[in-house]
Amino acid sequence: MKKRLKKRISEVKQELKERMHNKVEETVAWLASVIRGYINYHGVPGNMDSARGFHQQCERELYRTLRRRSNKARKLTWEDLRKIIKGKIPKPRLAHPFPDKRFWRQRLEVGAV
Repeated sequence: MKKRLKKRISEVKQELKERMHNKVEETVAWLASVIRGYINYHGVPGNMDSARGFHQQCERELYRTLRRRSNKARKLTWEDLRKIIKGKIPKPRLAHPFPDKRFWRQRLEVGAV
């Protein structure tokens, strides 16, 4: 699992380098869709540390990329970045229910109760 996480983060980093001079809104929207997809797939109970780590690494890479855009951008602070991404990048959350809830629902549908 750790290898896949590292590989995905390196892919995001490479794509952010390629999108470095695009509009900030476009880049943030793209990154939000990547994070949303990762969380929807990997947001299972017991894996939230990995999802949070992916979220933090993506924000860190976005910060580094935006700061490399120009000399003026080097003054970008974490507070400025938080203002830019506020409400646009989803927070890590559970996307799938706990197994006992999921299996209980299936038993009800079959009528095994």
